Amino acid sequence: MKFTLLSDDEIWQVATLMMDNLMDASTRRDHVAHIRDFTPRLKAIVTKDYLEDVCEQYQAEKGFFTERVPLTIFKRPDSAIVV
Repeated sequence: MKFTLLSDDEIWQVATLMMDNLMDASTRRDHVAHIRDFTPRLKAIVTKDYLEDVCEQYQAEKGFFTERVPLTIFKRPDSAIVV
């Protein structure tokens, strides 16, 4: 996929779907759903136990996800960074 050919709206649509899933899955502590869109490398890092530990700590300290504000997109030919 050539990210430089995608419009910002197209990238936001993809990112929004992914972040909706990540936020919902981490709130529910659903490992399978949470890693659904991860690369094999990231899946190896975010194990079920790791996710459980991170969610437990995060939810105790900061609570649950509520909203997010899209700021900007940095495009590369083979990737995009969404802030």
